[in-house]
Amino acid sequence: MKQLSLYYLLLSSVLLTACYEDLGNYDYAPPEEPIVTGIRDSVFVAYIGDTLHIVPGISHSLAETDNFTFNWQIVVPQEARAEHYEGPELKILFGLKPGQYQGLLTVTDHSNEMKYFYNFEIEGRTEFTQGMVVLSDEGGHARLSFIKPDNSVLPDLYEGIHGEPLPGKPLQLVAVNEAWQPQTIVSYWVLCGEGEKPAVILDASTMIRTKYINDNFFDAPATLKPVALKPTMSGVTTGVISGKLYTGTTSTAPFGPLYGVFGNGSAGDYELSPHFIYQDFQYYIGFDEKQKNFVRFEGNGAYFGTDYTVIPVGEGFDPKNPGIDLLYMQYLNSNASFAFGKGADGQVYELKFSNAADMFFTSYKKVFPGSELVTENTKWAANPEEIIFFSSGDKIFRYNPLNEELKTLSTSFAGQEVSMLRFFGNNDLLLAATEGALYILDVGTGKNGSLVQKIEGIPGAPVDVVVRDM
Repeated sequence: MKQLSLYYLLLSSVLLTACYEDLGNYDYAPPEEPIVTGIRDSVFVAYIGDTLHIVPGISHSLAETDNFTFNWQIVVPQEARAEHYEGPELKILFGLKPGQYQGLLTVTDHSNEMKYFYNFEIEGRTEFTQGMVVLSDEGGHARLSFIKPDNSVLPDLYEGIHGEPLPGKPLQLVAVNEAWQPQTIVSYWVLCGEGEKPAVILDASTMIRTKYINDNFFDAPATLKPVALKPTMSGVTTGVISGKLYTGTTSTAPFGPLYGVFGNGSAGDYELSPHFIYQDFQYYIGFDEKQKNFVRFEGNGAYFGTDYTVIPVGEGFDPKNPGIDLLYMQYLNSNASFAFGKGADGQVYELKFSNAADMFFTSYKKVFPGSELVTENTKWAANPEEIIFFSSGDKIFRYNPLNEELKTLSTSFAGQEVSMLRFFGNNDLLLAATEGALYILDVGTGKNGSLVQKIEGIPGAPVDVVVRDM
């Protein structure tokens, strides 16, 4: 028994000694990693219809052999797919829509099957990616122009491309984004007030018509009169058509042919004004021109009329019987929306309110200090800081509801009537228009509408503008 124990003791000592002596005897040499330059985290600009050519630099002792293969992947999220290419260079005719695309280069070293990954980004552009799209009224005829970054004007694009005029009486230009990608514009809707096909939908990349508004219904109404539309975060349009509220369907995939198509208008006995408030997926506030009152719809478009609770905040007013014909209404922030309307006494009244679900918080109703300046052609614009701008003939006024300060902006329009007001950028700049021209005005803190830039050569008087920088 003692001999057996001694045997195991000696064996254990030998094994432990062997393991101890073996420590540190391994020399690990990691495989040589290729050095790839000119691609990692880079952004490549590609113009649609032009060649995209990416040539990475590569350094490796075996770089001149056949040991390496290169796989390029470009993710196309809006179509739920990816494009793949092989070769040490990427050279393709770029045909994707404008937007941002994530790319990945995978380099495989077949001497050891190691893979190396390099991320990059592609920014797809067209000639129409940066600049201004302008809808203007030339003697009742709609004109669509594009202003390049150098301020050169491409006039009357639609008729030049399609060989047919736009419908008459231009109303609105709506930029519609990719679903859930608000910075990526995919289409323009040109709304007009006349014609059997009173609106057209254009591909934002090419300005080519994709369809008439009549084709964007499961069953188009017999009488079709677009009044006002808004884009939504989900990439569809919603708004007033023939007096009823319509919203595009989102029940299919965003890249499906039926995405954004209109069903029936929201059922109810009402006729909506073109001025309405829409808070994504929460609620709509409209103005019924038949009953002359404020009405609400749920976020899905269901009509609830005056079925809401009125909560006065301050003096308050009765939104179910406001006593006005609506001229303008705008949501400014979560605590303030404004409406302006003409009363039976001929005065223009100012109404301040806010909403939450089925609640209508009313602040006040009072005679607007600029009542006598408002005309049937007055244009309006307002910012989240609750500063309101409006036109009267050839002048623009700045109005602060807090202290009722009313000031005339400094830029003169030489007797020409203002045809449009729009904010852009960070709300420190105001776009104004008269016959044949656009004006960029500085209305930032301490500024009074000084002229920053004037762009001329536009056919007719602009009625709407979309500023695009990608």
